[in-house]
Amino acid sequence: MSTSRRPSWPAYLVAVDLLVYAGAKAYMAAEGRLGLPGGPRVPPESYQQYDHVWARQLGLAGMGVLAAVLALATVRPWGARIPRWMVMAALGVQFVFSAMGASVIVHNALLGPEPLDWSQALATLHSVGGLALWIAMVWAYLGRSRAEDFDRPLPWTWPAYATCAFTVVYGSLKFYWAVGGTALLREAPLPPAAIQALLHRESWAVWGGLWATVGLAVVGVVVTLAMARPWGRRFPRWLLATPAFLVCAAMVLRGGVTAVGDVQWLLSVGEGVPARTARWDLAVWAPFFLVWGVLWGLAGWFVLTRRPRASL
Repeated sequence: MSTSRRPSWPAYLVAVDLLVYAGAKAYMAAEGRLGLPGGPRVPPESYQQYDHVWARQLGLAGMGVLAAVLALATVRPWGARIPRWMVMAALGVQFVFSAMGASVIVHNALLGPEPLDWSQALATLHSVGGLALWIAMVWAYLGRSRAEDFDRPLPWTWPAYATCAFTVVYGSLKFYWAVGGTALLREAPLPPAAIQALLHRESWAVWGGLWATVGLAVVGVVVTLAMARPWGRRFPRWLLATPAFLVCAAMVLRGGVTAVGDVQWLLSVGEGVPARTARWDLAVWAPFFLVWGVLWGLAGWFVLTRRPRASL
């Protein structure tokens, strides 16, 4: 490896920071609130500027995800296939937007009507530090002129491991609910009667709706590990890929259809407890199922096309 190779860590830090930002914006969209969790207080009159606060926050969350992908394009091998002028133009546009946002934060912190508090100070440091990291990332990208200058590709097993991680998160949440936990249960995309049944620990709901899905999650973990680990090569490729494709289709359909229904409900009604459930599904649950479903599909495809044959 060349000793003059420029570092990749600024791009990864930027990507992580942007994904955290996107997650925070998605949470605020689910709650129908402006700003960021723990951030400076948003005055009530600001809400009068937007007909649909959730739409604005989801738009910003989507921009955060796209910016994170752009940051990864400066270091990952697939980014070397994108024309450099296109990446640089996108980096420049994103920098301008970030600088504009940072200038507003710094102005409000230093020249605003309210005294500087810890949340404003942290927001100011974060904004300035983020701009510095972005400049370091662009400087490093300008030094990558060959495909060899980018980071190595991930192993073919990465979709299976990522799918396994999502499955563990899903199964752990259902297990937590099954043993009596209630965090996020009221925000679950379920009918109010089903949520009340789970809160009151009715056996049919707990066993049929929670423990059954915990069992399915355990099966999913075993399947995903079989797709990635050497012992899984004892199984035919089609035996692992077929359920992966079926789960992929079901989850993508679930996420896409419910997201469309959520938007229609919020635009037409948009009030009351059902609206909050729709916001949470649109901002949190539907994207989770969409990404999880895509990962199942990638894991199955990689098993069919890239898994080494079992040695005899």
